[in-house]
Parts: sequence; structure tokens; C-alpha cells
Amino acid sequence: MATQTRQPQHRNAALTPAQRLKMVKVLVEDGWGVAAVAQRF
Repeated sequence: MATQTRQPQHRNAALTPAQRLKMVKVLVEDGWGVAAVAQRF
């Protein structure tokens, strides 16, 4: 089984999982449908 290694990310990096979640929440709150947000990302 292949093992993936991840590069450590700076906690303030623009595309950390937390920042991506924040962007998704903003789009959904702005009226985007979940499917549209998923397609965008």
C-alpha cells in the first residue's frame, strides 16, 4: 500500500484545510448551493 507524505504547511498559509473550509462556508452563506461550491473546488 502506498503511503502519502504531506509537506508541512504554515498555519497561516492561504490554502490550509481550515482556510478552504472558511472559503466554502462564506460561499454557502452567500447563497451558493453546495453542489456549485463543490464543483468550483
